[in-house]
Amino acid sequence: MKTFSPRQLGAAIGVSESTLKRWIDKGRIRGIRTSGGHRRVSMAEAARLIREQGYGLVQPDLLGLPEPPLVLDVEALVEALQAALLEGDGFRVHGLVVSRYLAGDESAAICDNLIAPAMERIGELWKDSDEGILLEHRATDLCVQALSRLRGILPRPRRTDPLAIGGAPSGDPYLLPSLMASVVLAGSGWRVDNFGPETPLASLGQCAAGTGAELVWLSFTSYGNAQRVLPEVRELAEGLRRSGIALIVGGQAWPRSPHFRTTTTTFGRSMRELFAFAQGIRLKRNLAEPRSDDDHASGGTS
Repeated sequence: MKTFSPRQLGAAIGVSESTLKRWIDKGRIRGIRTSGGHRRVSMAEAARLIREQGYGLVQPDLLGLPEPPLVLDVEALVEALQAALLEGDGFRVHGLVVSRYLAGDESAAICDNLIAPAMERIGELWKDSDEGILLEHRATDLCVQALSRLRGILPRPRRTDPLAIGGAPSGDPYLLPSLMASVVLAGSGWRVDNFGPETPLASLGQCAAGTGAELVWLSFTSYGNAQRVLPEVRELAEGLRRSGIALIVGGQAWPRSPHFRTTTTTFGRSMRELFAFAQGIRLKRNLAEPRSDDDHASGGTS
């Protein structure tokens, strides 16, 4: 786990070292102590502080990040990410993704507004030359690395947080969409198990029931595969319904025809819809939880 001293973090965001130490001592920042008694702050905690307090990055290099883009226009950001992906500049890709999170964007917006459109444009290059395939594969790997790093700075889930599991079905080899789904869910307070591409749906259903999962997601990116696995999706949906587990199916290759709909399945067109669906489940869960004696004594206020 990467950590920073109060001096490093303070210089990065333009706050004095003594102020950072005082915040740590008062609990405003969750710090840790080294064996020698020195204060350290994790990257995840630094990210929380920057997002919640709206600090800009004065010296981003101290946090291992490049200079954030000066432009806030979405189209310009997509073009910047596309250029970094095509150049194979992983450091810049990581910086663009993380800088948007530190600026306050949710992971769903980063996926929908930044990563997805940049990758869609790069995915068209194979039509012009074989080199386009190589560029797409490298860009996918860079996005996977950036999303993995982003997930590493998201708030850590608690053991009591609900569990979501999912992946892409057999015949669907794409790993990026399901990874994006896992990052979005992790960012909305879920414990997450992402089984990635080529996931057997029968095994996924058994795993959901056996682990106490409350949500299952399926990602479809391979065109023509939905018709083949539709019976398995319907069987999975019915099994999850009997267990009281929610199922959401999405992806660019899942047909919108009523033929592919089931009465027990929710369909998402974007990561923001997945985020909203997951938040709705959490809200119902919280409302259904019994209030503690402390809640009754205090009138239920926090």
